Amino acid sequence: MKFSAALSPLKGSGFILTAFVLLALNACKEETGPVFTESNTGPFLISTDHLDKTAQLAKSDPLFAEELQTMIDGAEMFTNYDFEFVTDKEQLPPSGDRKDYMSLHRYAWPDEDGNYTIIRDGQTNPEIYDYDAPRLTRMATGVYALSMGYYFTGDERYAESAANLLKGWFLDSETGMNPHMNYAGIRPGVDQTGGGVINANNFIRVIDAVSLIYDSPHWTGENHYDLKNWFYQFSRWMQVRFGPDFNRQSNVATWLDVQRAIYLLFIEEEDKLNSSHRVMPMRDRVDDHFSTGGFQAHEANRAISQHYVYYNLRAYVKLSTLRKNRYDRSGSDRDWEWILSCLNDECSNPGLIRALDDLAETILESRDSQFFTRDDSFNRRRYLEVFLPASLLFDKPQYREAARALINDGYRHPDVTLAFPLE
Repeated sequence: MKFSAALSPLKGSGFILTAFVLLALNACKEETGPVFTESNTGPFLISTDHLDKTAQLAKSDPLFAEELQTMIDGAEMFTNYDFEFVTDKEQLPPSGDRKDYMSLHRYAWPDEDGNYTIIRDGQTNPEIYDYDAPRLTRMATGVYALSMGYYFTGDERYAESAANLLKGWFLDSETGMNPHMNYAGIRPGVDQTGGGVINANNFIRVIDAVSLIYDSPHWTGENHYDLKNWFYQFSRWMQVRFGPDFNRQSNVATWLDVQRAIYLLFIEEEDKLNSSHRVMPMRDRVDDHFSTGGFQAHEANRAISQHYVYYNLRAYVKLSTLRKNRYDRSGSDRDWEWILSCLNDECSNPGLIRALDDLAETILESRDSQFFTRDDSFNRRRYLEVFLPASLLFDKPQYREAARALINDGYRHPDVTLAFPLE
């Protein structure tokens, strides 16, 4: 009562100051500094049990044998690949530091004065390939293929190449990227800083892949700790720069939730996953993105709506997988428990499940979707990235049937076929 009485006379700026102090105290309680160790706590999306099952299936199933050989061939190729790092770009970022990542806004085009004021949604400016984005994609692809190759074969050459690539991109004092993306998605002549942190989606598979080489002598506990420290700094930068409300109507928000979740898991801050201050509850995110029937208004109105509807669903499947795997380990998870209620028709907005149901039906019935405009240039192979993990995640027969139908039609995707084996 004395505390309440002391506060009651405060008005205006005094009350605001008191509130600010209380918020700061709460923030201090949450921000206690790094707590991570050298331990291997991953992978977080893929399951080594699934990979072991794949290895057994490959002995007798021609599909898995073919996909595994494709992955190993890729790993072999990457042992001799000449990778580039952020320091290899010709342009200097606005900071003047070549170690700062820099990319161009994918849909930004120059006007007559050379300023990138023109946005053509869905039309990629080929100039993006002059910046760091393709280097980052190649690094992540290489690390994933090499790490998978090492897991399946035990060939230390693959682990050594993956470790060297990781050290070069993240840890090396000369070539290592600074842990931020202030200049991702810039528009020269318009904005010197960018909002293209979605470029960091490539880090998602890097974090899973590094867990697969943990037992190799080429990747030490100290290396693992240093990489966690890099992502600790990166996640703190992202928390300040891109809060949960950033771009909340689009697929960018979902993908940033996936990033936030896997970073927290990797740096051993799993307790913060249920903090709305860190990661928006999935029920709120779904309310932003889906009608109760499964329609994604924002993505459906984009220039290439089939791509964006798929892309957002793919992010939700990844986020759901992270949440389910956490639930399986700990026995509780805020978002997975909510998803389970949707699967049982007990949540207020089952839009995510309805959207997946509709997409599965479009595949199985060879019909157009009611939720997007069909694009003949869209590669249906990409739907395996949705339905192979979804078939294991949600245990709905139509998702399994959709994945099987795609495979029977000749679509292949070893990255997901090996990680989410469908018998």
